[in-house]
Amino acid sequence: MTTTSNTVNLRHLNIELTEVIGKGNFTIAYKVTRDRKVFAAKIYYYFYANYEWLKIRYQQLYTIKHPNILNSHGSEKLPGKVIAVFMEYADGGSLHNYIHGSGKYTRNNAYDWMIQLAKVCPILKYMPVMRYSHIIHILQGLAYLHGLKPSPICHGNLKPENLFLTENYSCLKIGDLASGVEFISNCYTPPEACLNRPRDFCTISLDLIHTYILESNKGCYTEKYDIYGFGVILWEVLTRRRPVFKNICELLTCLPNDVGSSNVKSLIARCSQDDPHRRPMMKDVVGDLLQIRNGVVTYTQESKATEEKPIFKALKEYPDLKLGEVMGQGSFGAVYKATLRGAQVAVKRYFFNNTQGNQGIEREVRYLSRVNHENIIKLYGTMVDEEGKTLVVMEYADCGSLHNYLYDNGEQKPNYIYTLALKWMHQLAKGIAYLHAMKPRSVIHRDLKPHNLLLTNGYRTLKIADFGTVTELATVMTSNVGTASYMAPEVVCSKVYTEKSDVFSFGIVLWEVLARKRPFYHLQNREPFAILYQIGIGKHPILEDVKNYPNVKLLRYVIRSCWIIEPKERPTMELLASCLADC
Repeated sequence: MTTTSNTVNLRHLNIELTEVIGKGNFTIAYKVTRDRKVFAAKIYYYFYANYEWLKIRYQQLYTIKHPNILNSHGSEKLPGKVIAVFMEYADGGSLHNYIHGSGKYTRNNAYDWMIQLAKVCPILKYMPVMRYSHIIHILQGLAYLHGLKPSPICHGNLKPENLFLTENYSCLKIGDLASGVEFISNCYTPPEACLNRPRDFCTISLDLIHTYILESNKGCYTEKYDIYGFGVILWEVLTRRRPVFKNICELLTCLPNDVGSSNVKSLIARCSQDDPHRRPMMKDVVGDLLQIRNGVVTYTQESKATEEKPIFKALKEYPDLKLGEVMGQGSFGAVYKATLRGAQVAVKRYFFNNTQGNQGIEREVRYLSRVNHENIIKLYGTMVDEEGKTLVVMEYADCGSLHNYLYDNGEQKPNYIYTLALKWMHQLAKGIAYLHAMKPRSVIHRDLKPHNLLLTNGYRTLKIADFGTVTELATVMTSNVGTASYMAPEVVCSKVYTEKSDVFSFGIVLWEVLARKRPFYHLQNREPFAILYQIGIGKHPILEDVKNYPNVKLLRYVIRSCWIIEPKERPTMELLASCLADC
């Protein structure tokens, strides 16, 4: 028997096996009692498990005490050539039985479970108080295991059958830590597992399987191995469907629209990448899920995401990308509606094909592909087509641009309600605040206008587009990026462009949506240079056109503060988001 000073002494226990609570390929789990205390006992058949191997495998587990990991209490050889391992009993049963049974839970519960599965990572002390309780529990436990010193522990067999519920189904705990990698492929097993498995695996005798599992830990068995399974489990708890699919695209296609935002789909896709190097680190998954769950943005030095390679490489490697109709065209390129592997995407094709421009765009997209906010269009990656033109693949917004919604055939279409207008502007402020807070360097949009603001979810959700390449294009193509009516005075005068320049543009957009008029409509000469001259001398749209609203004085004050000539005196986007939340 193996025990430590802080474990139960099992040598003198009067063990009573009461009921079978689970079965594996070579194990049976029992509910056991002793002195009215309940434990779980996992029985390993002797022809499968070498006791010395199990003892080594469990040695580190005995010292682990974590609220989201089943505690191990000891092990013992039992009559009948079997080995018993004793551990904490989970009264709620497995996550698998709960989500595929009659148990009731909300999406909030699902998120909390998953974050519990991965946490105790330093990033979490800087995050908001948690509200959802299930996806979160998974993250808590995995991050703890992956961060153990000197020897991190990777689970290797992560699936709902090995995750357990307690405390009236509110707390999730990771179990089956000692069994090692799954030797039978399933939907939770990443592709690299098959590559590292010996060709004659099926002929390996049962008494050697444990040796193979132990040795396999030294190869492909890494943090990224567990992250693949985590992505599949996230999909499973949100859909309550069994993950039977051929590839990740099929999995995402089966994800109902009401399950969550495109950010959730993006996270699942990144976790389930075939290439383990493209999967995120667990600490970044924690941050993404907390942002998705809370709808807030919190950035610290500790929450920096690792820079990822673009998801897509070259167009010739993805012949199933099909460009459709042109949805819009700007100074630098055209935007197409497209499909890739059956999924709807948007593709921006840039007109230039010089090396400097292509490298600049790729560099920006690589940095910005980690942006994860419900009000920002997700960038997936870059490609170069046969003509040498750069393509940027991004999230598709099915309701078009805010500009097209505001104007019908060039005419004003003021058929939206005040509360919807404020909701759009609050979402816009949150998204820009997120970009301005990015580390190690902030992102300045430079071209905020209704054309670059897209609508989804039945016109209720606003997403910022065209933010990803404007910084590089500013140096590659021209010194001034932007549209005349929305340019800040310091940009017109060729001074330094800062986050406060976006604040000025935001004020123009806010005025336009509330006044229901085009900016500078009152000027007799509305040529771009005439408008730029007016902005340069401190003129702006007519503030009094914002009227007949509740809190109209506050709204005018907010707009006026955005138009202050001195950039440093303008409010931050974070402050503006807070003000609009109270309007």
